[in-house]
Amino acid sequence: MGGTKMEIEIKTDFNTQDKCPQQKTFIRLGDIFWCYLGINVGYEQNGVGPNLVRPVVIINVFSDNFFLAAPLTTKKHDGNWYIKVSFNESFVILNQIRPIDINRLKEIMGYLPEDELKNIIDRYIQLIKYI
Repeated sequence: MGGTKMEIEIKTDFNTQDKCPQQKTFIRLGDIFWCYLGINVGYEQNGVGPNLVRPVVIINVFSDNFFLAAPLTTKKHDGNWYIKVSFNESFVILNQIRPIDINRLKEIMGYLPEDELKNIIDRYIQLIKYI
């Protein structure tokens, strides 16, 4: 069968994106950052726009350079895997939580209050708990 082969350039140098110097980033639970999520596979959540960024909320910190984050969306969703939060009328996408390296972070956007962060973590634990 004939067809064209499509090649995609994948950017891996997140420190030079947007032509801004990488500075030491400090992260805390509940921080919301623009994050270079890139192009993902299948139903995984992609970044958006020319730099493939998406807001994420930090829900666990493993080290100074590695953390667990959940992407946010402003599209209204119903169901157990989505939690509405006060930040920008957004929804946290619980089934897209993933580990992320600090070099994927672009800039801080804000933070979630402690009670909302606790609700996200509690709901996630309930959804993945083996019954």
